[in-house]
Amino acid sequence: MTLKSQFSNIYQYGKRWHCDGIVVFYKQSLENKVGFVASKKIGNAVQRVRAKRRMRAIFFKNQNILKDGIYLCVAKNKISETSYDELSRGFNWSLKRLKCLTF
Repeated sequence: MTLKSQFSNIYQYGKRWHCDGIVVFYKQSLENKVGFVASKKIGNAVQRVRAKRRMRAIFFKNQNILKDGIYLCVAKNKISETSYDELSRGFNWSLKRLKCLTF
């Protein structure tokens, strides 16, 4: 996802769930899209890129069990303090709560 209108659409109409370091947005769709956001509140460029990299790794690790749709992962301030395992557990819990798993 690259267009501002796509991000706005997800923010406005998508379901969302918060976990320790990530907010997950989901909207049912026939096409598969994903976006990762880390604002300047997270820190400098190095910290933002690291946050996006961690979210990307967690998302693509679970990609095969996800329903079709548009996903948006937004980093929260705590993401740099939270361990990878905790982020992964929280992300999986968010996916269950959003009912976007295939099983």
